Amino acid sequence: LELITLPTFHSGQIAAFNARSRFFALRCGRRFGKTAFISTVACASAIKGKFVGIFAPDYRILSETYNEIADYLSPAIKQSSKMEGVIRTVTGGRIDFWTLNNPRAGRSRKYHIAMLDEVAFADRGREDIWTKSIKPTLLDFTGACVAASTPNGANTDNFFWKICNLPEYGFTEFHAPTSANPYMPAEE
Repeated sequence: LELITLPTFHSGQIAAFNARSRFFALRCGRRFGKTAFISTVACASAIKGKFVGIFAPDYRILSETYNEIADYLSPAIKQSSKMEGVIRTVTGGRIDFWTLNNPRAGRSRKYHIAMLDEVAFADRGREDIWTKSIKPTLLDFTGACVAASTPNGANTDNFFWKICNLPEYGFTEFHAPTSANPYMPAEE
C-alpha cells in the first residue's frame, strides 16, 4: 500500500478535532476548513476499514468533496464510482456520498461515522432525513456524526440551528470564526 498523504489540520481544526463527541456540530465561518475537516476524517476512517456516509445539500457540493477524497485516497482505492457515489478502499473501508435532496439518503447502510456538510443550507424537512434515514445508519456500530456548516441565520426551524442550540438533539457544538484559520489573510 502506497503512502497516503492527508491534509494537515491547522490549529483551529486541531481544536475542533480534540473537542469531538459522538454527535458533533462544527459551526464555523466561511473558509474555516469544515469540508477539509470532514474529508480528512472520512479518509482516515476509510483507511482504517471503517464505513463512512457523507451527506450534503446538493450534488455540486458533494461532487467537489468526492473529487478531493478520491485524490487523497487514490493509492488505496479498490473500486470507485462517482456516478454511484461510492469509494471502496483496499483496507475494506467504504465512503458513500449522498445528497440531502434524497429523503432516503443512507437507507440500508450502516456507518461508523456520518458526515453532514453545509447542513444549514439543506432544504426544510431535513430533520426527517436525520431521524428516519441517517441516524439509524449509526446503530450497528454505535456510530458518530459530524454536522458541519456555516450558520444560516438564527432560524429556529433550521435543523443545523436546532442541533447547535437545543440540548435534546444530543450534539456538542464547536464554534469558530473564519479567522480561526491561520491561513486566511487578516481583515483590514
